[in-house]
Amino acid sequence: MAKANTSSEDAQKCARGKVYREIYKSGEAYLPTILVLDAVEACRSKDFSTKSKRQGIEQDLKTLKEFAKNEVQALCVNHSMLSVEDAGIDYLTCVKVEHNELPWAKSDGK
Repeated sequence: MAKANTSSEDAQKCARGKVYREIYKSGEAYLPTILVLDAVEACRSKDFSTKSKRQGIEQDLKTLKEFAKNEVQALCVNHSMLSVEDAGIDYLTCVKVEHNELPWAKSDGK
């Protein structure tokens, strides 16, 4: 049971890494504008269909995405030697391990 929970937690962490990278890509990588507009239109009255109101929502969505991109930027730094997209890596690779932190690295005699 504990092993099943661990694998579920690992999957969630990988999913979060993938989501953060999608947010960092911004643009239409997540929450496509047309789907958001359709959802808003379904919840609003008939006067939503005016072009100026749609453009206002598009601009608000763009602003939110740009803010989110800046918030996740530090998490999306890739310190691995691989292209995470090409290698299919979903987990975050923002941790930087210095040579002196490796367990097999020799100490400076201290």
